Amino acid sequence: MEKTDTFEKLKKFIIKETLVNDLEITTMTTLVRDLGITGDDAWDLLEKYKNIFNVDISNFEFNEYFQEEGSWVLGWLFDVFKNKQRRTLTVGQLVEAINKGQLE
Repeated sequence: MEKTDTFEKLKKFIIKETLVNDLEITTMTTLVRDLGITGDDAWDLLEKYKNIFNVDISNFEFNEYFQEEGSWVLGWLFDVFKNKQRRTLTVGQLVEAINKGQLE
């Protein structure tokens, strides 16, 4: 599958799963900031992504990118006091992971 085909298939998947069809999705679109995907929603999306696109996510450090469900206020405060920055996951990174077969 070519990268443009992969991107289009992933884009359709994201729109279907998140119902954000009024937002322009690019490779730079972030899951948290742009799409508002966090907590259990992020986990569910990545599980479906893994199965549909046959991507190994076993080495993906979920907590480096997403806060746990229901803890966003306390998690945010904890991150501020610990000066912790969450990593950003983009649609482009998901495309690359499809091509490699692994999300790290």
